[in-house]
Parts: sequence; structure tokens; C-alpha cells
Amino acid sequence: MRSLLFRRGLRAPPRYYSTLRASSRLSQYLSITPEVQSALSAGHPVVALESAIYTHGFPHPANLSLAREIEAVIRANGAVPATICILNGKARIGLEAKELEQLADAAGKSGTAKVSRRDLGYLLAGAGATKIGGTTIAGTSVLAHLAGIKVFATGGLGGVHRGVQNTMDVSADLTELGRTPVAVVCAGSKAFLDLPRTLEYLETEGVYVGTFRDGRDAGEVVEFPAFWSRGCGIKAPSVVEDANEAARIIYASHSLGLTSGHLFTNPIPAAYEIPNEEIQSIIAESVKVAEGKSSGKDVTPFILNDILKRTGGRSIEANRGLILNNAAMGAKVAVELARLEGTGERRQTHMPHIPPSQIRPKEEANPVVPSPPPEVVVVGGVAVDVNCDTSSPTPSLHTSNPSTITESLGGVGNNVAYALHLSGVRTRLVSSVGADLAGSWVRERVQERGMDTEGIFTDPARATARYVAVNDANGGLFVASADMRVIEHLGTADVTEVIKAANAEWVVLDGNLSQQTTKGVLEYCLKSGIKDSMYSAATAAELFSTSLPWWPTIDALTIDSGFRDRVDQLAARTGVDLSESGIVQKAVSLLPYIPRLFVKLGEQGVIVVRLLEVGEKPRRSRESVVVEAREGEEVGGVEVRYFAAEKLGVDGVQSVNGAGDTFLGVLVAAMVRGLPLEEAVGEAQKAAVLTLGVKEAVSARIRPL
Repeated sequence: MRSLLFRRGLRAPPRYYSTLRASSRLSQYLSITPEVQSALSAGHPVVALESAIYTHGFPHPANLSLAREIEAVIRANGAVPATICILNGKARIGLEAKELEQLADAAGKSGTAKVSRRDLGYLLAGAGATKIGGTTIAGTSVLAHLAGIKVFATGGLGGVHRGVQNTMDVSADLTELGRTPVAVVCAGSKAFLDLPRTLEYLETEGVYVGTFRDGRDAGEVVEFPAFWSRGCGIKAPSVVEDANEAARIIYASHSLGLTSGHLFTNPIPAAYEIPNEEIQSIIAESVKVAEGKSSGKDVTPFILNDILKRTGGRSIEANRGLILNNAAMGAKVAVELARLEGTGERRQTHMPHIPPSQIRPKEEANPVVPSPPPEVVVVGGVAVDVNCDTSSPTPSLHTSNPSTITESLGGVGNNVAYALHLSGVRTRLVSSVGADLAGSWVRERVQERGMDTEGIFTDPARATARYVAVNDANGGLFVASADMRVIEHLGTADVTEVIKAANAEWVVLDGNLSQQTTKGVLEYCLKSGIKDSMYSAATAAELFSTSLPWWPTIDALTIDSGFRDRVDQLAARTGVDLSESGIVQKAVSLLPYIPRLFVKLGEQGVIVVRLLEVGEKPRRSRESVVVEAREGEEVGGVEVRYFAAEKLGVDGVQSVNGAGDTFLGVLVAAMVRGLPLEEAVGEAQKAAVLTLGVKEAVSARIRPL
């Protein structure tokens, strides 16, 4: 299966399509508020907020008051707050006012869960009775990352508990920071933890740890903050001057494709501080009381409650002050990061109805010159092609083969889109890459070609696609391997949003998309008046509903033994096996769904099988078979036409990779420009020959039609 092409307004046989409800799998578990969705779409800075502080930290109604204050502080500093939690059995990214009240009201109730990474699958599957939960730093980081939110403000980080050699109690917050690229702004780890071991653990996990200078002199030692205290006697691993520097650190790490998180510690304001010497004596008593009375995720709430009592309420006021301080700093970092990313980085959220957009703050970004609307949207794979050219006519199996190895930009969708672009047709590629170095390289190469990247998403959960080909000495493909998982998870909602925004007349679908996405996009195209006009392989009837009126169209064509005899005669004249291979039969069987098919036969040429309009009289020749439908039918008949292959150029065959994709791209370009069938196929074949003569997936010598 290779690709589907749809064109708005092309007439096809009447049919009834069953409803195909295809969307991203994540949409059944995650929901995003319109405000946060709009901010992500417009590229405005967004700050994630945890919710365990409301459900397992502050009592009601103080928690609701704090939640409202935090969100207000973030807005005042130019960002959009996104409180994250489990509500009504679904993960929520952002909360409406009444939902925030519902969350706060759940504080202290037996049915309210404290949600870390390990709990997400269980709760969202509905396996237990719990329908509401506050997410920890670990749980919030996972969900924020899925939504494409890169900055997260909170109170204090979990860590390695005292006596870890006996309990093995290490917070999941630390391991999450080691594997999730979200920047956490907090007031350090809670002072009752083993702070030296906590920092050692973060170093082992590859987590950057920096402390904001916060007004201290350049020569002054900056200590790692300990939640209620501005220092703990341990020198900070590094010092961050301000929000801009923090954003530059995040931006550089993401550009390099690093997958670990960042910890930016923000000292508690002096007005709220409980000095380290004072709090340590209180902590010692609270930790002693906690031994034997709590374990696991219950330890921290127990100790915090005991400290609250021993400080006469001072600790909770300190909590409030440091959280609001962190919220303000988190918003500033998010604003600076968005400004840095204003050149057009994209994020893949896999959330429904979130269209891709460039990240540009409204206030200070340079004016955005919108790209001209595309004439064609190509939905499909973009990959790093690795070509291994051996010197042997038959490379050896089960051993290494000396090769010349080169990398280039490839992928079916990309190749087709580039061929269209070279042919002078405005084209937008809709695809997905990983949050890695290869993904950044792909974006740069696409932009260097003069093509926009507005339809390329970033999927942080998967690697950028790769295609590795081992070629023989003649440039022929010997064996290949491909990792296209990132393309297979491209969601229907994301794709259709781009198609809708582009309002293009033509849509090409790569056959490497998942069946679910193909069905969903197919349904959208048909409902939007974009009718299918080509499918380049006759092997995927399972894509279409069995309820379609397949038989009436086939019956109207009067396909009988006479038709088969004429196809055999065509095969004899052209020397191409059309009957035994079943090519024509398979193509005809798909005509009720796709009324025009082009079947590539490699060095033997191309077969076109298409439905005729009522009253259409195609030119008959020795290379074609035409059968007229019965009078009164809604189709005019069927044509089978053979086109011989174009002769090879002087460069011969350097590589076969991409030749078929080039053929398809130029063929679509010719159809967009209204060229007759014969000219369209001829131009496409000439372009394919040019690509055969180069190592690249598409020859740059293709010229506008």
C-alpha cells in the first residue's frame, strides 16, 4: 500500500459511507480546556501546575484560594496556567472555574487519589472506583509532556528520604525528571529529605540542576534551597542568572534532542523564610514521629502536617509564599522560552482539535508573513534515509558488507511533497518527527528547500522515522529496514485540522499511515467534497466499509469474458503480464471506491485503470481497452490503458529509492495543472528517470510544469 489521492469536487459514483469514528487514542483519556488549547495553538507560553498540593497539601477552602491566586500570578506574568489532575476519570490539562472548585472540594476525602506515573494507567482505565486525583510532580510531568507543555511550576520537589538504605524510599519525581523533558521550577527539595543523596541521584539521572541567583552578589556562594529555607549548607550545582538564561538552557537541550528534564530551584522569598537552623530541629522531631506511622506516598503528607503543627502555621504561610514565587518565575521562563522558539518549532500533542502552529508570543515577535495557501496537502512519512551502497552484485547475508553510506531526507510523504514542490505546485507536508536531533535536522532540510513546516508535528514519545537500504553494486535494492512508528501514530484529528485550515483542492495520503487514521481522513475528505481520484496499489479493500454499494457499480460495467479476452490481447501486445498477476482484476474491484488508479510496474511501465464519466469517449488505441457501461447507468464505463516505461537517462540507475514517489508527485502536479492523461503520465515517467539517475530520493533537476 503506497498512497491515496483526493481531489475536491471530482465526480465519483454515488455511494454511502458508514460513519468512521477515528481519532487519536489519547483523546479517550486526556482532555484539554479551550483556553489552554488556544494558547498552545497560538504559540503562547503555558505553565503546567500540579494538583496534589490542593488535594493532599492545603485544606479546603484554603486550597481553592491558593489555586486561584497561583493562576492569577501566572496570567499576570504573561502566561496561561494549566492545572493538571484526574477529574471524572479523565486526565485534565487545564481546568474551568467550576472544575477547580470540584478538585479543591475533594481534598482530604478517602476517594481522592494521589497520582504519580504508576497510577495513570490504572485510574484512566477505570480499574478502580477513584474518579478524582491530584497529580504529583511525576504524574503532572508525564501529562504536561504529552500536551506539549515544557515549563512546570510547583512548590517543592520530592527526593531521597532519610534512611533510604533501609527503606529504599526514593521519590518518583527524581526518576521522572530523568526521562521527561519538562523544566520544573520549584523551591528545592523539602528539607526533611536527604538532600545530598537527592542531588547525587539527580546527577545520576542526567538532570540539570540550577539555582536562580535571586539578587545575590556575583562573589556570594549560592546554596541549594531547601523549601522553607533559602539555603541548606550545600553549594548549588550551578547558578542561573535569570529567566532568560533558564529558557536558553531549556532551548539548547531540546535542540540537542536531550530527553531528561531540568530542575530550576527558586529560593523562597526572605519574608516567608524559616531559617534552616530553626526548621531542622523541627524536622528532626517530625521525622522521628513519622517512623513506623507512615510509609510510601503517605510519608510526605504526614511529615508536612506534623511540621505545620510544630510551627504554629508558619510552614503553610511559607508554602503559600514560595509557591506563588515559583509560579511567577515559571511564567517568566515560559515567556522567554516561547520567544526563543518563535522561529517556528512545532509540538505534537496528539490531543483532539489542536492544530499545529508556530510558537510566537504576540507582544514581541516579528510580524509573521503567512505562507501562501497550498494547492496540495500531502499526508505521510518524512524520514532520514540511510543508503548503504555495496560494491557487490549480491551483498552477503549474515555478515557485514563494506559500503559507502550516505544520509538524505526521505519518506514517502516527503518525497511526493518535494516532487510536487519542484514541479511548481504549492505543497504542504503533514507529518510527524521525534523530539530528537534527527527531527531537528529534518525540519531544517525541509525549510532549506523553501517548503513550510507548518504541518510537521513533534511526537515526544517516538523517534524520528528512519529508512535503511542496502543496495547492490548496480544500485538495486537488496534489503531494507524501516522504523515508521512515529508516522503510524499520526492522529486523525491533527491531520484533518491541517487539511481544513489549508482548504486545498487535492490531498495525497501515504499508505504507511495507520488504518485508523486513513479511514478517519478518508471520511473527512469525502464529507468535505474532496473526492478520491487515485490509489496507487490495489491491495487495501479492507480500508473501505463493506456496506458500500460495490456491486451496482461493478454490474454496470458489464465486465465479462470478452473484457478479460481483450485484456489478454493487450498483455500480448505489450509483453506485460496483466492477467495472471491479477493486476487489472484487483484494480477494477476498487473502482467503485477509487475511480482512477495508476499501477506502477517498474521497468515495464504503468497501467491506468479508471471509470469513465457518462458520455465520455476516450481515445482508443492498441495500448488500451475500453468497455462502455449499460445505458442509463451513472458511470460511463471503464478504461484500461498501458504506458510503456521511459528510457533510462545517461546516468543509468544510481538508486531505485524514491523513483516511484517522484512519479506520483509529478503525476499529481500534472493533474493539478490540468494536463491530459497522456502528458501527465509522460511527465511523471521522465521525472522518475531523473531520480533513478541520482542517489537522492528525489532528483533536484525536476522543473516546474
